[in-house]
Amino acid sequence: MLSAPSIDRLSPPALLSEARESTMSAFLRAHGDTAFLLVSLEQDRGDLRSGLMAMSAVTGMAIQPGGSGTHLETLVSESVAREVDTSIPPPHIFDEDALVALLESGPFFAVALRKRVSSDGHADRIRVGRSPATDVVLQQSGISKFHAWLEMDEDGVFYLSDSGSKNGTRVNDEPLDENEMVRVRPGDRIEFATILATLCAPETLWRALK
Repeated sequence: MLSAPSIDRLSPPALLSEARESTMSAFLRAHGDTAFLLVSLEQDRGDLRSGLMAMSAVTGMAIQPGGSGTHLETLVSESVAREVDTSIPPPHIFDEDALVALLESGPFFAVALRKRVSSDGHADRIRVGRSPATDVVLQQSGISKFHAWLEMDEDGVFYLSDSGSKNGTRVNDEPLDENEMVRVRPGDRIEFATILATLCAPETLWRALK
């Protein structure tokens, strides 16, 4: 469980209150259809948090699966010249203790990976960028208008792709080629230019906040 000072550094406050006041089953009924993207606010110059807060107030829908795991694995292998081994197990277990340690390292904003009603683009993609028409709005210099996107397969596995952004996207310090699709797991270190983010399961978030 997070200490009081660390809890105060997590946004948005409404999600924090909901997690602390709800049972796990109630929290999962509301949020169990997707994952959360924990966006670090360490680089915030004033607009990052306010943009995420405004975005969180907009109604979102569950992302439509982009296809079966086999379908997306095929897209992964065909979309890039070099092979990406998505069968490698995660380097660590990202449980509530690991999440607490991460949240105690600095301020974060928890973004539910849902398709915003007002956003542009495919129903099976969560678009990340500086533009207010994206699903995860990162209002920060260095972030491209349409920086990257995430897709989810029918098994709930997420894949990340860079859209040809100016300053790039990295997963666990490895840069992504344009349109390369890489599987991302809870606890993976994702960097959109200089903005750090981490994928997190809703159950893990609830356990860490109780």
